[in-house]
Amino acid sequence: MRTTSVTQIDTEMARQRRGAARFFWLWLIVATAMSVTGNVAHALLHAQAGTVALAAGAALVPPLVLLAALHSVAVLVRTRAGGLTYWCALTMTLALASCAFVLSFDALRSLAVTLGLPETIAWLWPCAIDVAIAQATLCLLSLNRRVTVAAVNGGAVEAVSTPAAPPCSPPRCAAP
Repeated sequence: MRTTSVTQIDTEMARQRRGAARFFWLWLIVATAMSVTGNVAHALLHAQAGTVALAAGAALVPPLVLLAALHSVAVLVRTRAGGLTYWCALTMTLALASCAFVLSFDALRSLAVTLGLPETIAWLWPCAIDVAIAQATLCLLSLNRRVTVAAVNGGAVEAVSTPAAPPCSPPRCAAP
């Protein structure tokens, strides 16, 4: 009977996580590029004469704010912070992401209709593009969880643990 050491399992899991992280970063970059391209194309096709450059520049804002807001949510959640400031920041970040999603959604749906998609299904195009940004971000966040492996009866059992709490600053850790 062949046994696999915990070190070999840990090494293989680390390799798979790195590969997954590379894939999701690439997917995040591609999805964002598709969103930016679609938003700018919509602006260029529908801009008034003399405002084309301004419209193209403004079209960059929604997909980039969506990307930054989603990444901000991931960073905030990863910190496991708390308190009123954290919840206000998280709420504002989600509001920004929602606004950016709606603006990008409208531009991409309109572009899909302009390109000949029936209006009844044109809403799927922006969903496929902008939801992919959120999906890749959440996948990257899920890869951040620490995993330990223990060999049990010749197989591997995965146990997920949260990162250790950061050390306390002296005023909070002072003895009573």
